Amino acid sequence: MLNSTLERLLETVVNLSHNDGGVEIFEFEKGAPATDAEIERVENELQRPIPQTFKNVSTTFAKELSLGLEPSDESQEFFGELGWSLDGLPELVAEFENFRNDVYPDADDPYARAWQNKFPLYRFGNEDYLAVDVASQEVVYLSHDGDTELNGLALGRDFEDFAKRSLCLAASVEYLQFVDEGTPYLNVDGANACALRKSLGWDAASNGE
Repeated sequence: MLNSTLERLLETVVNLSHNDGGVEIFEFEKGAPATDAEIERVENELQRPIPQTFKNVSTTFAKELSLGLEPSDESQEFFGELGWSLDGLPELVAEFENFRNDVYPDADDPYARAWQNKFPLYRFGNEDYLAVDVASQEVVYLSHDGDTELNGLALGRDFEDFAKRSLCLAASVEYLQFVDEGTPYLNVDGANACALRKSLGWDAASNGE
């Protein structure tokens, strides 16, 4: 069964660039849904299970996605980035673990603690990571260079929830402005989120449900 919510949200975001919405897509590639055999092959290579909601998104929506947006007007400040790759997980996990073991190995250190027990799903262009907390299944941001505000910030209750929230924000990576005190994860119906969509010509105030 296809994930109709993610399909609808992605179509809306892509259409923003076609309808003078203030943004242009400079990168877009969406793969086919993964098969159970492909999931099994990657898990065997990893020698560990893939987070369940990542598997759900991979099998009902896309096994890989690469989405990058930028403002069509140079006077605006906006950048959107969302992506993942089932086939790329083994290489990503190896790179992540090498970096963590070299730079943030001490689980007793408050900053390094956020890097423990995490399953990476994506490396941003700035070398930071998007990862799943293996215990809670929450999606968190991991800053590689000491940004204490972003490091360990929870963005979604699981990967599917994060993907929906990210698309509701046109994949904006300005995460801090969408995390409100007292509201868990990215607040897609907050004042900043609604203002962003209005600026892009998207009137929806939907949380993707």
